[in-house]
Amino acid sequence: KSCLEMSSTIISQLGFGTLHSDDIVGNACSSGLATALSYDDVDSPVLHIVLFDGVAEALDLLCKALKKFGNGDHTNPNRISFLSKATGVLLAASTVRIIPTSDVQS
Repeated sequence: KSCLEMSSTIISQLGFGTLHSDDIVGNACSSGLATALSYDDVDSPVLHIVLFDGVAEALDLLCKALKKFGNGDHTNPNRISFLSKATGVLLAASTVRIIPTSDVQS
């Protein structure tokens, strides 16, 4: 497997970790996702196609974790904070910015 394929696998495994019942493990996985895909600028670079599957799976798992730990008797504000940050970073990293044709120089 290539480095990018292994990275995609790691991203999806970190997504699975966000569902862990132990707060420390779940928060560490959330932080790992946020760190791995964060970018210090207005727009993140376009995500390489090889990473799409791992990021998509991690987003699905983050959604499940948000439902699990942010609902009813299981609400955990600290855990939700970590999950929300990771979700935002993954959404930003996976969203392609379409440049309007009026912004394109001839």
